[in-house]
Amino acid sequence: MRYILMILFFSIGEYAATQNIEPFKNDFQIFYSPSITKTNFDKSIENAHFGFKEFYETAKPSLPIIGYSFGLLYARKILKRSKINVTLKRNIYGQSSPVAYNFRGLVPNNIIPGYGGLKYKVLMWSNSFSVGYRKVFLYKKLLQVELGGSTGIDVYEKGMLQNYIVERKTGITSLGCCTGYYYKFSTFQKLNNFFYPFKKGFYRVEFAIVAGARVNLSKRFFLAISPEFRYLTNLVGASPDFESLIPHGDIFSAGLGIGLGTSF
Repeated sequence: MRYILMILFFSIGEYAATQNIEPFKNDFQIFYSPSITKTNFDKSIENAHFGFKEFYETAKPSLPIIGYSFGLLYARKILKRSKINVTLKRNIYGQSSPVAYNFRGLVPNNIIPGYGGLKYKVLMWSNSFSVGYRKVFLYKKLLQVELGGSTGIDVYEKGMLQNYIVERKTGITSLGCCTGYYYKFSTFQKLNNFFYPFKKGFYRVEFAIVAGARVNLSKRFFLAISPEFRYLTNLVGASPDFESLIPHGDIFSAGLGIGLGTSF
């Protein structure tokens, strides 16, 4: 009987200690992640159904742009230092041309006062769902450091081409003459049926590597900072027939997520 009581005593003590150190198993956070993105939509730009091929001939859109993601993340602790997580987010990716002048890259004979050239950007919006795993390498009362990865599906929503006029002295850009719109995901659904875009492969597979530092603001609330690198494949099985209607090509993105969360 004495040995049974001793075992029971130590078991309760161990359980209580565990609860004091890690009282919560669930995390929920909302985050925003500015990022440097580079898409490879060249053929879809050059052959876009709305025209504007002259922009592509002026200057190739070879530069990255600043994009972003924002969304929700839920994480569940499965072991003392291991978590699985589910993420829902909205994203914007794209690419930009360098500054050019007229449609053949030459300085116009009669320069408009203040005119510093033109440039154009291609932007794409998407929504994604991913599942991931994270390993906690450092666990302190006020600080946690994590490393992990995820994979998921990124669904195309809409895209556009916009040109800009550059002010010579300041470099400030303002909207130019032309905007071209790629077909929206919802347009294909309205014209055909709800599952048509999925059948035609208007989505990408996403892979990500994520590091994270979590600062505990209180027992339940925390601030999360998460550097992340993402690679997204070309559209899965999408026919080249749609190349002029929606952006085809893979995507690279490197961002820094900032999140505010709660544990429960």
